[in-house]
Amino acid sequence: MLKAAAGIGILMGSEYLVAYVMFSMRRNPMIFNGVYTCISSLLAIVILLIFSRIEGFVFNRKKSNLIRFRKANAKEVFTGILVALALLMFVTVYMIFARWVSSFEQVVEQAVERYDQSMEVYVPDVIYPKWDQVLYAFSLTFLVPVAEEFTFRGVVYGAINRRLNGAWSIALSSIVFGIL
Repeated sequence: MLKAAAGIGILMGSEYLVAYVMFSMRRNPMIFNGVYTCISSLLAIVILLIFSRIEGFVFNRKKSNLIRFRKANAKEVFTGILVALALLMFVTVYMIFARWVSSFEQVVEQAVERYDQSMEVYVPDVIYPKWDQVLYAFSLTFLVPVAEEFTFRGVVYGAINRRLNGAWSIALSSIVFGIL
C-alpha cells in the first residue's frame, strides 16, 4: 500500500510543485493553464516511470516494473476507441437528460449550475494566449490520461495486485481512482 500511496503522491506532488514554481516566477497557473497542465503531467509521467523501475530495489532489493508495456494489436486499439466513444456518448446523453430534468426540478437545476461553474476554466474578462489554450487541450487529451493511467493502472493497481488477486486489485484501484 505504501507503493500505491507513493504513486498517488507523485501525481499530486508534481502538480503542487509546478504550481509553486509558476507562482514563484510570477506566472499564474490559472492563466497559463496549458503550460501548468502540460509540465505537471510530463513531470508526473517521468517520475512515475523512474519510480516504477527503482521501487523493487528500494523496497525489497529485487528488480521489478510496476508499469509494464506491451504492444496492442489492431483489435484492442479499435475496441478501446469504440469504448471511449461509447462512454463519451453516454456522458453526453446523461448531461442532456440532466439539463432537461433541470427545467422541471430546482434541485437538479442547482446541481447542473454547480457542475457548469466547476467546469469553467477560463474567466470571461481575462485574455488567455491562444497557444496556451491549444497546449491545454493537447494536455487534457493526451498527457493527463497517460499520467493517470501510469498512476492508477500502473503503480496503484500493480502494487495492490502483488498482495491481492486481480478482481480485488481492479476494484480497489478503481475505488481509489474514483475517490481522487
